[in-house]
This record gives sequence, C-alpha cells and structure tokens, in this order.
Amino acid sequence: GVVVDSVVSTVDVLPTLLDLLGVPAPGELDGESLLSAPRADDRAVYLETMMPLLNNGWAPLFALRSRNAKYVQAPRPEFFRLEQDPFELSDSASLESEEARALKRSLEQFLAERPDPLERKGIVNNDGGFLHLTDRGRLVAQEAMLQ
Repeated sequence: GVVVDSVVSTVDVLPTLLDLLGVPAPGELDGESLLSAPRADDRAVYLETMMPLLNNGWAPLFALRSRNAKYVQAPRPEFFRLEQDPFELSDSASLESEEARALKRSLEQFLAERPDPLERKGIVNNDGGFLHLTDRGRLVAQEAMLQ
C-alpha cells in the first residue's frame, strides 16, 4: 500500500475504484481518484452532519477542512488550526484571520452552488418552523424547530 499525505475524503472512494477498474467516471464527481496525480496542497474537503439536528434538535453542522485548518459553520462558528491543534481541542475563535475568512467564503460558495443540504436529506422547513423528515414525499415525523 501507499500512504497518501494529502487531504482526502470518502467522496474519493468511487473515483478511485472506477480508476482501479479502468472504467471512465460518469459526469462530474465530487471526488478525485487517489491513483491520479497528487492533489493540491490547498485542497479543502466538505463535511456535514445532520446528527445534532436529528438527534437533539440542534443546528446541523457544515464544515470545510483544508490541510492545516478547519472552519465549522455552526450557531457559533469554529476555526481550528490543525498543525497546532490536530485533535481540535481548542477553537482558535480567530475568525478574523485570512485563513478563517477564506475557508468561510469557500464553504458559503460551495453551499450556494448546490441543492440545500437539508432538503437533500428529506428535511423540509415548513411555515411553522418545524422540520419534517420525508420518505419519498410522505411525512414521517416532526423532529425539531429551527432556532
């Protein structure tokens, strides 16, 4: 095996498997084959979790992680400098740094160019502020209120 010392993501699995099989990738895929040329050191990967929303009624979390930093979009945004804090134990809270602002802008642009992440997961905000989980368009449950 080979150790890849760059930012990778689970979205890289499908392009890598297709590359291994010699099958051309269909259309545009978000990921990159890990067998291809080395990725740029400034690559950032998108992260999201709906777990806080679905389990506790809290806000979902969206993030962008680069080689040396992670910006988390949350009710109280977080920024971690991963070289100094690889376990993300201390939010640098320095969102004024150019690095934090750049990751924030990139995340906002990424989210603006794609379908709403909540709607993709079947979570719809109705006029009353409730979230409904849908299963092929059918109401399944009322989970939480957006705050």
